[in-house]
Amino acid sequence: MAFRGRACDDPAMAWLMILAGLGVLGIGAEALVRGAAWIAEALGVRPLIVGLTVVAIGTSAPEMVVSVIAANQGETGLVIGNVFGSNTANLALILGLTAVVRPIDASDSKMRFEILWLLAASLLTFVAFLGGEFSRQLGVAMTAMIVVFLIWLVLRERRGRPKGPRETPRGKTAISGIAHLAMTAAGGLGLYYGGQWLVDGAITVAKDLGMSPPVIGATIVAIGTSLPELAASIVAARRGHPEMAVGNIVGSNVFNILLVLGVTATISPIPVGWAEHGIRMLVPMVLTVYVAFLLLRTMRIMKPAGMILLICYVWYIIWEILLA
Repeated sequence: MAFRGRACDDPAMAWLMILAGLGVLGIGAEALVRGAAWIAEALGVRPLIVGLTVVAIGTSAPEMVVSVIAANQGETGLVIGNVFGSNTANLALILGLTAVVRPIDASDSKMRFEILWLLAASLLTFVAFLGGEFSRQLGVAMTAMIVVFLIWLVLRERRGRPKGPRETPRGKTAISGIAHLAMTAAGGLGLYYGGQWLVDGAITVAKDLGMSPPVIGATIVAIGTSLPELAASIVAARRGHPEMAVGNIVGSNVFNILLVLGVTATISPIPVGWAEHGIRMLVPMVLTVYVAFLLLRTMRIMKPAGMILLICYVWYIIWEILLA
């Protein structure tokens, strides 16, 4: 693995690794999302579906890479902090900031099922806490759930398409397709190496500052791996695609729970306990219920609700750093 050994024992080098990892993760995620979104657009996929699938998977890829690498290194606390910290950042920081920048109105979209699916995925984490771990069996079940979720989205999209031949969009040539496939692959490589540097650096910094891996995962790593969602959501909202912004967050949180935790647990079971991770899990659960209530009621998140979400996130970060 890159930058291991003595480089990881030097706190100054560790901070450089974190910064470099965040930068490479951001660039890699941007390349992956742009390439994949272009391909999806060329295939005539609606913005909501792009947000729920292509963009959500692309922006969740950093969490996946970081979690698998951390689990393989035995840092399962970093995995829990990363996933639940990222979901908290997605709901409170990103949706809150996006709503403050521009109120979110996704009333034209039809994504009630996806919101209910997110609630079900969040409730599923209680199964792990009751059992004391995300076991391999639970990991397989969670991974199967995300496959069913994706199949359902694809089938719904196919049913909603108008019948008859579809014209090829202008500018979507074979050369452009190859270029964007290459961009997507390069983005994947960037995610791998950026995630490697970020995990190695974060572990060293956590030990040097006396912080536990779950805390560093819920703060530095979670915010860093949520930057792609932040960029994608704000850009989508400002460009008049609020359904993509909401779909990105809903899809990302579904993937973080079912895909990231599911695949990671399938590779290496993740022990959990209420005393260590209870509040860290409970906060995104409460935020999920609050956001789901807003969306299921009006499909809007206005500035006051965005401010409430931001205040919740400030409190959460203070709790993680000072009280956890």
